[in-house]
Amino acid sequence: MRQRILRLSIVLISVLSALALFGCGSASAPDGTSFVLNRDGSVTQTIIGTNDDMIGRNDLSAFIEQQVEAYASGRDEPSVELNSCSIEGNRISIELQYASIDDYADFNHVPAYDGDVEEALTKGFLFGSRFLTDSGLEYSGYTIPVEYPEMRVLVLQEPMTVSIPEKAVLYSDNMKKNDDGSYTISDSDVSGIPDIFQTINIEPSYIVYKASD
Repeated sequence: MRQRILRLSIVLISVLSALALFGCGSASAPDGTSFVLNRDGSVTQTIIGTNDDMIGRNDLSAFIEQQVEAYASGRDEPSVELNSCSIEGNRISIELQYASIDDYADFNHVPAYDGDVEEALTKGFLFGSRFLTDSGLEYSGYTIPVEYPEMRVLVLQEPMTVSIPEKAVLYSDNMKKNDDGSYTISDSDVSGIPDIFQTINIEPSYIVYKASD
């Protein structure tokens, strides 16, 4: 998917347009979104994209801060923070911090889950993918809730690079493991739908792991 920053007139329509479409791609690509699940359950999101429409840093930063403040309204503790927003030449870099994956999902209006495999089923994640191990063994996803009910699973549905604090036991075959231990979720190839409207993938991607004691 070609990386882009939408014009402010379009960006202001929704947070989803502003963030999800900034960038996506392979782990080695200069443009892209990275998602880091931290050990305490918080999430760090970094977005790097091309400033095709020459959005000013102050305008972009003010827009994101406005959305963060709107999301924080009525909450006792800050749950989303803008860590940084910079523009150098034609490159935009944004880092956001979320108190939990639920905040990440709600703020961005995307499917996302981190928790018990058994509970994931109740939330509608059906493990329909084929799963892989580091050694190359293959598993049917439908058997995972039976075989690994007490494991944890991270479920995401966007093209980006993903890092978790634990070693994965299994991961769905619609993502790729990288040499540095991270994972790449590529964008779905949906013919007939313009890139700009492909905000999430057709199928979720799963990483099954055992949490530290």
